[in-house]
Amino acid sequence: MLIIGYALGAIELTIAGLGILLAVITGLAVLIMKLPPMNPLRALLSALLMRLGISLGGAVVAAPMTTVPGLGEVGDAAIAFGVLYFWLTFFVELYKHLKRFRFQGGAAASSKPPIIIDHP
Repeated sequence: MLIIGYALGAIELTIAGLGILLAVITGLAVLIMKLPPMNPLRALLSALLMRLGISLGGAVVAAPMTTVPGLGEVGDAAIAFGVLYFWLTFFVELYKHLKRFRFQGGAAASSKPPIIIDHP
């Protein structure tokens, strides 16, 4: 009877964690929709949400594949490498973006012309 109590606690904890993750993803989606189209933060958050969706899709596809002998192991490895590749490309793109952003002196410095004040 004690084991069932631990199992229910783990299930409740998992459901609570998924609820929190869903709330964070929904909040990010709302934030992305409110940002202007040329905002670099919008591009970053869109790429992040795309990677989260790909990871979730890989988990959904992997679950029924494990029931087929042989295909389950190959599919798990392929999905793991695919998701790892997508996340690595995200961090590479993030590094390139931050490097370019730092080199330009920030978005505020590059998007507005300098203010020149002439004294008489």
